[in-house]
Amino acid sequence: MVTVRLSPRGPSEYRGLVPSSSKRSAKPVATVRALTWACLTLAVGQSAACTCKKGSEGAPETSSTVTTPEPKEAAPRALEVPRLSMPIGGALLANGAVVVAGLSVPERVVRVARIDAEGHVEAVADVFPNAEWAHDSEVTVHPVGDDVVVSFRGKLEGGLHRSLLRLDSHLVAKEPISFGAVTCATKDGVFWLEKKHVKAEIPTGRRDFTIPTMEGDLSLFCDESHALVTADAEGALSTSEITQDGPGPVIPLVREKDFTDEEREHSYFVGTSGLGVLRIGSEGAIAIKLASQSPRKVAAKLEEDDDLVVADADDSALYVASTQDRDGCEAGEDASALPTLRTSRFSTSVHLLRIDLGTDKAVREDLGRAACGHQAGAFFFGKAKDKRILAWSERAPGTNKTKPPIAALAYRILGPKPEGTLVKRVPLRADVLVDAGCNATTCAVIWLERPEGQDDKQAELPRILRFPD
Repeated sequence: MVTVRLSPRGPSEYRGLVPSSSKRSAKPVATVRALTWACLTLAVGQSAACTCKKGSEGAPETSSTVTTPEPKEAAPRALEVPRLSMPIGGALLANGAVVVAGLSVPERVVRVARIDAEGHVEAVADVFPNAEWAHDSEVTVHPVGDDVVVSFRGKLEGGLHRSLLRLDSHLVAKEPISFGAVTCATKDGVFWLEKKHVKAEIPTGRRDFTIPTMEGDLSLFCDESHALVTADAEGALSTSEITQDGPGPVIPLVREKDFTDEEREHSYFVGTSGLGVLRIGSEGAIAIKLASQSPRKVAAKLEEDDDLVVADADDSALYVASTQDRDGCEAGEDASALPTLRTSRFSTSVHLLRIDLGTDKAVREDLGRAACGHQAGAFFFGKAKDKRILAWSERAPGTNKTKPPIAALAYRILGPKPEGTLVKRVPLRADVLVDAGCNATTCAVIWLERPEGQDDKQAELPRILRFPD
């Protein structure tokens, strides 16, 4: 068996499989921008030997050995990474394997592939028969112990459905079930709301929990280790954590009288003291509210043009990422090649507010701008090797049938001090990019690569990008 390793060059690593050449001596070549995917082949041959005797009366007996090869068996064909269409989903598992799923339009199924850490396809399965694309279709993949849960939202049997199923390490599936519109996932479970119940797929099996009485609109919030029900009663916020034993007590988070200004927006995070609320006032004032504590004002504010995109916390700090759309491009950038100069002479700047949870002091970091005319989007936080990572995609202007919309993945390792490390960008030709999560050593995204000259109507190969170095 030939194992092909594509050695990383630069900040990324691409791995995958395609049909092999007839010459096994071909050498793979891989760079960040030019990718070669190789297929494994196994050659199996057998030969048999027989001993025949021939003698005549009065003559010495002689013997000879004649080798007669049997017909060669057909070499087993290695599994290949399937071509997929949007939507796609994926998950990085603890052992480094990746499970990717996406729509296969001709067969009207969701196709799932499990790829090991070396890029070899371990299993391929078709699920959700008669699946069809709809304008809000979605495919997600979530780890649950050694299994994964794949969910599909879209057309099934001609009607709109939400369905999920659990697959083992060989991609053998259980019966699919319907799930609610509000879902979230931890690193080892999937949770969803159905009326006054929280249902879950966790390593020990499927669970159904009755939610305690909570005032307001119910929702779910998950980080990698916690699943919580939240309730919003016109600004009064409360929560109940879901464990394997069921929901915990209802804990008030924010009361109407805690603040005098109107709320612009809020976001949840989980710190060492449990669930907390990051609150942005109408004038951009920032406050932190933890359960059983008074509101804490932060000596910083979001500017009027700041758009809050994501917040996350570790044991010592709260990280708040925001963007601004700015007129014009940075000095030295050439905008003459942009397709529509009037609407494309802009750039998106990315900012990080680092709030010390011990002192409430805040430091604002400017992480730079996207390339001229590009928009930053699809932000997500991750953690690998005890490093907190902020990543986002960059969308290019003037996309069309032969130019894909996503031009790069950018990421920043958040060091212990504000100066940290610089933003790194990996150029892509992607129609879609999804977060596959992180394990103890790395993070990953999965994207569909648009080859040069190909239109947007063709199925594409999913690529796996592992980062940081």
